[in-house]
Amino acid sequence: MAIENMGVSKNEAVMNGDDIESDIKGAKDFGIKTIQVKTGKYQETDSDNKFTQPD
Repeated sequence: MAIENMGVSKNEAVMNGDDIESDIKGAKDFGIKTIQVKTGKYQETDSDNKFTQPD
């Protein structure tokens, strides 16, 4: 995994992304904190997804 190759733990990493499913859910499933940016694939309805919310 890329973060391990850089000598960074999951607790030290943050995922920035615009896609609620692939970016945010993927990182959260792996145990990484997340920040969702409101560009690109972001949609206002992303905030309705009760199962996947950015940190």
